[in-house]
Amino acid sequence: MIMSAIPKNKTLLSGAPRLERVLDKNKIFNSFFALNNDGDILAYYDKTHLVPFGEYNPLGRVLPISGLTGSSFTPGQRLKTIQLPSLPSFTPLICYEIIFSGYVTEKADRPKWLLNITNDGWFGLSSGPHQHLAAARFRAAEEGLPVIRVANTGISAVIDPRGRILKKIGIGTEGFLDTALPNPLTPTWFSKYKNIPLLLLLAIVFSITATNIIIHKTKKNLTNLTIQKSTSVCKNMKNTVNSNV
Repeated sequence: MIMSAIPKNKTLLSGAPRLERVLDKNKIFNSFFALNNDGDILAYYDKTHLVPFGEYNPLGRVLPISGLTGSSFTPGQRLKTIQLPSLPSFTPLICYEIIFSGYVTEKADRPKWLLNITNDGWFGLSSGPHQHLAAARFRAAEEGLPVIRVANTGISAVIDPRGRILKKIGIGTEGFLDTALPNPLTPTWFSKYKNIPLLLLLAIVFSITATNIIIHKTKKNLTNLTIQKSTSVCKNMKNTVNSNV
């Protein structure tokens, strides 16, 4: 039925669970699929960053509580850069994978754009969808890549590589966006070095702060020692004077 809705020579990009049987055990993945109108799977990607307690139990080995998350998903192995006919290469990101700064692309195989598919329905009318959208804008600006965000209940948006929203569909609004895919920028400084400069800066600040604290304490201890010695000398002199008298 889904296949009949896909026009000929067109591709459906969507999310769905994927089942894989390995050594008599079932593995379930939260996955992205690219399908043609014949039902052929052109490409797929398994979500790597799973939601703790929502998609898996992080304490499963310590507290194997049955039914805590239902059937836990299995994490995918790595991000993927996908190439489909008539589309520039892209990296699919499922749900909150878009929030991980520095971990949205493969450095060795940089895509031309990012696709974020998500279900923000559980946020309702809270600030959640807006925060999620803001994270997508940050990733676009950091990587210099356009982001196409598709949310089943909104907010769906086309974001240019500078983080600006070109078009969007609000929460709870039905519709579609028909717009040209923005071109990517050349690799940004952040896309090359990720968070390494920030970590180095924090290490330098920490080292300077720690050094200043040590120097301050050393000076304070030396001052206290000098005062104690001076007091001791004064007492000895006073005792000497008293004994002479």
